[in-house]
Formats: sequence, C-alpha cells, structure tokens
Amino acid sequence: MSYLVIIYDYKDVLDLRLKYRPKHLESLSKFILDSVVLNAGAILKDADMIGSSMIVNFNCIDDLRSWLSNDPYVKGNVWNLQTLQIIPLKLLDK
Repeated sequence: MSYLVIIYDYKDVLDLRLKYRPKHLESLSKFILDSVVLNAGAILKDADMIGSSMIVNFNCIDDLRSWLSNDPYVKGNVWNLQTLQIIPLKLLDK
C-alpha cells in the first residue's frame, strides 16, 4: 500500500535537522533503492525546512509507524510525531 506521509518539525530545530540530516539521508538510501521510499523532500516555509513529506510503500500502517520511529529525525527530536499525517494513496500505474 502506498502512503503520503507529512510530518512537521518541532519549533526552532533547524540546527538539529542539519545535524541529523546526513544520518537521515543515509538511512533512507536503502529504502529508496528497494522502492519503499518513492519520493521524499523537505517542506519549506520561505527558505527554511520545517518538516518532511514522503510517498512510501508499506504492507500496513503499523510497519510504516515502526519504520518512522527509528528514523534519525525522530530519535534526534527533529520531527514532531504529534503532527504526523499518514494518508493512503492509490498511485497511477507507470
């Protein structure tokens, strides 16, 4: 199942986001290669990164939540899980 994931950062954590960004991107790389993460990027306000959005494939929402809970942005207190939105998607066939 495909999902749109939207999650915002805690307030005033840009320095933390930049600190954990290399680990976050490294952790995503395998999932991108395995087509679990189809697309991802930062949500911007003006030029500042304030959150993230992703289109991902998981068997169920519980697997997705488990995966997110291990992300460096969660463990590093960048992403505010209280803002997490998970929206099921039906993607167009390529």
